[in-house]
Amino acid sequence: MKLRLLILSDLFGGKNSDWEKLYTEILQSKFDVQYYDVCALADISSESVSELNIHNQFLNGGIEKAVENLLKLEKKETTVLGFSIGGTIA
Repeated sequence: MKLRLLILSDLFGGKNSDWEKLYTEILQSKFDVQYYDVCALADISSESVSELNIHNQFLNGGIEKAVENLLKLEKKETTVLGFSIGGTIA
């Protein structure tokens, strides 16, 4: 049985991102991989918005909302690989 691994995206989320696909492909041979777009977890739109605006949304309640939503989805202790703000959420 494979260990579970959560991958949490960076500040920009991961819609159609090549890096997310690459990491998942490499790691799924050893782990049961679940990817989360942290913008979706925080209910933050990352489309047509500046990096500073996205960052401020995370700092003004988005981190807490993402953590709350992640804890609703993931009930068991697991290993997490988080990028940028995803690491903070982890």
